[in-house]
Amino acid sequence: RAFVAERIQESRRRPGEQVPVHAHLLHKNGSWRLFEGIFTNLLGGPGVRGIVVNIRDITDQRRAEEQVRLLTLAVEQGPAAVLMTDRSGNMDYVNRKFTEDTGYTLEEARGKNPRILASGLTPVTQYEQLWKTIVSGSVYRGEMQNRRKDGSLFWNDLQLSAVRDDAGEITHFLGVQTDITDRKLSQAALAESNAR
Repeated sequence: RAFVAERIQESRRRPGEQVPVHAHLLHKNGSWRLFEGIFTNLLGGPGVRGIVVNIRDITDQRRAEEQVRLLTLAVEQGPAAVLMTDRSGNMDYVNRKFTEDTGYTLEEARGKNPRILASGLTPVTQYEQLWKTIVSGSVYRGEMQNRRKDGSLFWNDLQLSAVRDDAGEITHFLGVQTDITDRKLSQAALAESNAR
């Protein structure tokens, strides 16, 4: 009550203005809920004369926002490079690790096809199989030798899958790739050593 009375008094001092408020209130079921309110002083208005209060429960919205924030942090700070493309295969998003691995920032990658990484050393048939797999809704897994922005070559282990909307339609594709260059170089060195 004291809290509401304070907001009413503040609203009285600010005629015609909206006074926003956020408050945790105890629900009748015993849980705490987060409410957002707007107090509007219409005491001097020509029609309704009073302080109008609009309140809505934003608990679920805030929980969803927090979940999105945590997921975003996890993707941004994760150990794997992540990219998301639109339905046509053009990049919408890349995370920090993708930039570290390839040299391409989000601004440079956005709107471009992942072919900007193509080294020319991966068979065309592998790309065809990749596309056929993901548009069918299956997960593609494979290794590719790509080229960084600076021209240097690297190997990555790639997983690509479709992202679907509530109706089941594919809207995006999600790629997660891990740089396996060191492993590939070690394998090549061991194979060469064994051949000798």
